Amino acid sequence: RGAGRPAPAGLLRVAAMTPTLRLVLLLLAALLWVGALLLLRVLYRRLQGRLQVLAEALREEKRRARRDITAAEQAREQAVLLELLPVLDNLDRALQAAPTKDGEAVGTWVAGVQLTRRSFLESLARLGVRPIAAAGQPFDPRLHEAAATVEDADLPPGQVVNVLRDGFLLGDRLLRPTLCTVSRAPAPTPPDPAP
Repeated sequence: RGAGRPAPAGLLRVAAMTPTLRLVLLLLAALLWVGALLLLRVLYRRLQGRLQVLAEALREEKRRARRDITAAEQAREQAVLLELLPVLDNLDRALQAAPTKDGEAVGTWVAGVQLTRRSFLESLARLGVRPIAAAGQPFDPRLHEAAATVEDADLPPGQVVNVLRDGFLLGDRLLRPTLCTVSRAPAPTPPDPAP
């Protein structure tokens, strides 16, 4: 600065400050820095908390997407298998309606259909499909579907008498219930009217 110019009003000259004033100003500056650092730390923790919440939400969304994909794959697999099961039903009907005439051709035909059926069941088993054992078992509405009831004094009520269509499980899930007839107790006979 030039010698003839006065210092601007309101500004302290550093040279004119006393050591105590300098110390007070340094302490104020240090407190401002500490306050700014504490504020930044608080903001950082808030942002870090928000990021953790967002990260957890993203992980949950990924888990949900995996569950949805798995459910869609299982539904597609089940639809394909439900399309194949009528083929097995037709093989069963063909075996039941096999000609009863003697002859080598009939025996070969039956053996061929039985082999095809066995091969088809083995293929289904490799895909996780297994038949439900039903004949002679107690009726289970989770696994069986009753087409009719049959009076039978020799069997306990609620027992599967005859399987009309096999049921299948895919892993632990029901693919198709067994269609069957179920025993029931005979109706009581009315007393004969006295003559």
